[in-house]
Amino acid sequence: MDPRYHFTESTQFEIWNVTRRDTGVGSDNTSITLDVQYAPSVKMEEDPVYVDVGETADLFCVADANPIIDTDMFSWKWLGEGEMEEMVEQSQDEATGQLTIQRATRAHAGHYQCTADNNIAPPANVAVQLVVRCESNEL
Repeated sequence: MDPRYHFTESTQFEIWNVTRRDTGVGSDNTSITLDVQYAPSVKMEEDPVYVDVGETADLFCVADANPIIDTDMFSWKWLGEGEMEEMVEQSQDEATGQLTIQRATRAHAGHYQCTADNNIAPPANVAVQLVVRCESNEL
């Protein structure tokens, strides 16, 4: 587009430094890409999540957001007493955050919270319940 042409703040089209060559009917096509950025919303892929004792539990949190932050958009929090147990790993692939718990024990059972934050307020939270199934002789 000719730099003499522009849209004003009130969305009117203006032409600067008009000359005789601008007389007449003409057309000019301009493509504009509009990137609407918005705060995330999140949901769990599955809730509750069931896992057998000793197996790996994967919790997946899916965000609808723009932009998608490549790293550290997702964070996880244990909603029980104390800190998250060892053998817990957080990762992200595009718009999905993942919490992986290796060799799940009964101590891992409970609620976890996923938070998605793409630096556009407010961050979004969703909770999920992890159910660790054990054999009756383990009770």
